[in-house]
Amino acid sequence: MVNHIKTILKYKAVFFLTTIFLLTTSSVLAVPTSWLYELVDNNGDVGYGLDLALDSFNRPHISYSSFDDGYIKYARQLKDGSWDIQVVEQLEGRIMTSIAVDQRNQPHILYLDWNNQCLKYARLINNDWRVEIIDPAVGYMDRLNCPSITADSLGHIHIAYYDHITDCMMYARRSYSVSITSVSSWHFEIVDSNLNPYFWLLPSIATDPITNQVRVAYYGHHSLMHAVQLGIDDWQTEAVGPDCGVNPSLAIGENGLSAISYMHGEDIIEDDLCLMCARQQDSGDWICEIIDPYPRSGTDSSVAVDANNIPHIAYIQYSQRDLVHVYWTPSGWHNEFVTDIHHGGPWGQEWFHWS
Repeated sequence: MVNHIKTILKYKAVFFLTTIFLLTTSSVLAVPTSWLYELVDNNGDVGYGLDLALDSFNRPHISYSSFDDGYIKYARQLKDGSWDIQVVEQLEGRIMTSIAVDQRNQPHILYLDWNNQCLKYARLINNDWRVEIIDPAVGYMDRLNCPSITADSLGHIHIAYYDHITDCMMYARRSYSVSITSVSSWHFEIVDSNLNPYFWLLPSIATDPITNQVRVAYYGHHSLMHAVQLGIDDWQTEAVGPDCGVNPSLAIGENGLSAISYMHGEDIIEDDLCLMCARQQDSGDWICEIIDPYPRSGTDSSVAVDANNIPHIAYIQYSQRDLVHVYWTPSGWHNEFVTDIHHGGPWGQEWFHWS
């Protein structure tokens, strides 16, 4: 009997937003038992640039945008299983979003306003969305520029984004005290500079589940980069692997080790990129393994690490247009077919997130 929902995978469809639940029979995500598909929103061309986070009740919260009306939208699953859908702000075009849920189960959404070239942050207070500009001038942006947000176990909010004007990977933090309305000002730091990334400006930020140490994965210096915050304005950066490493997704296990899924190749041309995973070892070294050698597979992958410190990756297998789940064990990587996405059918570009 299924009694626990541990992990959720989501992907974007051109005409509707679908959420896929991974159901397990225990509180530890290991070998999956079954998948549950659920329609979230079918009101127009919705689901672009989506992101997902779980609250303390393992209920999903999703941020996304709609193309036909320019809405930044938010969906959360209620106790009875129904979905509450809200409009955060109306902008223009398709917007990439990132969402975090803090220890009070309050959502925080981060996104770029392309027309005004600024970074925006929204939080829900008394069922009302408060939107503020964090950085008023981040420079030119396109569809491959997306910030990343996370909340640590103390409820502090952490942000990573690329500043096109200064060519820097930026970090920002805000501390919340007793209530969501009592906040500090934003504190900014430069993580890395002189990146010259050209495009694929999609960092991934995460905090250690035990120590709350902040880490960022991003593409820069023609490499997959991994940055660790050692203290205030003190970042240790390293190149994880040679050649390019774009579209990273970062997760940290309870053992304090990072796992990153990313696209790898000698150049940043999509047709030359394949899906890889970098696993950090106790020694601090990295093992980089090919997950899918087929070009363009895993363009928008997502990784999570379960309570057994096992990494799981969701991605699209490009040749077959299949949604695939892969997970690592000491015997190697194992893959599982989740569903098919027919090329030329109602499906468009896909975005994934494990939580």
